[in-house]
Amino acid sequence: MPTSGVRGPALPRDAVHALRGDVVARRSSRRLLLGSVAGVGAVAAVLFSLGARPVVAPSSHPAAVLGLLAVDGRAAEADAVPVSQDTVTWLRAHGWTFPQELPADWRVRAIRWSGDDRRVLEVELAAPSGTVVVTEQQGRLDTDALAGAPVRTVGGRQVHVLSTEPWLVAWQSEATVVQVVGTDGDEDVDAIVGAFPSGGYDDTVAGRIGRGWQTVTSTLETP
Repeated sequence: MPTSGVRGPALPRDAVHALRGDVVARRSSRRLLLGSVAGVGAVAAVLFSLGARPVVAPSSHPAAVLGLLAVDGRAAEADAVPVSQDTVTWLRAHGWTFPQELPADWRVRAIRWSGDDRRVLEVELAAPSGTVVVTEQQGRLDTDALAGAPVRTVGGRQVHVLSTEPWLVAWQSEATVVQVVGTDGDEDVDAIVGAFPSGGYDDTVAGRIGRGWQTVTSTLETP
């Protein structure tokens, strides 16, 4: 048996369009939010990938060690950069480690890039008793390649002794592998090792994303 229904009053046309518009707006906002989240995720993935660093095996070959100490007249090379606080600030901001303060009576004599791809940072220091050269490479220290090398603790840092004549050590300082060679034994070397940041390599997601961002910004400007 057919039943009869009672219809309520029809909604005004403007109200119908408003309701439809609200639904469309909500859907658009949801799509925008999902797109934004996906975009942020994609950027984070790219930065995470860029934040990976190679394994670095320091060289203890006599020719390489002596080459580091052959610094006379090299400060004016094309790969040299200005020795200034601005340069040091830029290096720190782009993933290179550097002491907050040098030991007393030390000074920076030269800063330069070396290597075929300019990925090695060299810092020549004048110590009270001689010359000390610091080299840095961004990466993780290959401790397997250094198996058998003596290990010393200097200011809480585990340093590998690669040579004693001249004195050469290597260790991990945050995101860089640092080597220090000195012309006057271990005292000067120990002094500068103790001045470097003591943190280790950060392989967390946040650490890698941070290094990825440093990679991006460092390609846009150089000291």
